[in-house]
Amino acid sequence: MVAWSDSAQLIPTIGKWNLTDASIPENSVAVIPVDGVICSWNSVDLMTMLRDAQANDSINSILLVVNSPGGMVSQIDLLAGSIKSLTKPTVSVVMGMAASAAMWVISATTYRIATSPIDVIGSIGTKTSIQDYSGLLEKIGIKITDFYATKATRKDEEVRAIKENGDTKPMPAPLSLLPKPRNWD
Repeated sequence: MVAWSDSAQLIPTIGKWNLTDASIPENSVAVIPVDGVICSWNSVDLMTMLRDAQANDSINSILLVVNSPGGMVSQIDLLAGSIKSLTKPTVSVVMGMAASAAMWVISATTYRIATSPIDVIGSIGTKTSIQDYSGLLEKIGIKITDFYATKATRKDEEVRAIKENGDTKPMPAPLSLLPKPRNWD
């Protein structure tokens, strides 16, 4: 039996179950979709579903069905930690894409399965773009002045370093936070 959880509708229906429902048959697999962009609130919803599946004795394992380009880094470390802390086996099945933050999620599961040779898996790291329109704005008479509190000396440090002297060195340091994936040698 499969206990399917949908964060949008946690009411027991045919094929979908509230993962805390006592009527879920014994030896069920909780199927939890990770679909689309992962935002901080999605991560919290996923952690709740994982906690509920872990607590339900009728559920013997957890399957994450993943098709995601990634998303926000906020909460993703906590989500991966939640997955790693589960005592039930966890499997992620990639159905299309597990990139960036989604790659971080699947790296925490016990096993990972790609469904196609053209699945996109990987692309870890933060990407940001900085557009500097100050020259254009000054040409049309608009001047932007930034003010900082006297004790906020590091506020926007990376952006200021790039704008003032093209220095991108401060950017890579916080990007190396990913832990080693589970069962990957």
